[in-house]
Amino acid sequence: LFLDVGNKNSNSFWEANLPPEDELCKQPSPEQRASFIRRKYKKRKYKKVLEGLNTQEELNK
Repeated sequence: LFLDVGNKNSNSFWEANLPPEDELCKQPSPEQRASFIRRKYKKRKYKKVLEGLNTQEELNK
């Protein structure tokens, strides 16, 4: 149960802006899965935008 709740909370952040057409299908190929993982975690394409945080440029000042 804890792992399931943890995964749901994690996905609510990493997939907050995931459009239905970009969802991973039920039986993805290894290439489809790898591409989705890169978009989701490496490129952070679907992550939740946290309000009130500075941009990286502002933090670098």
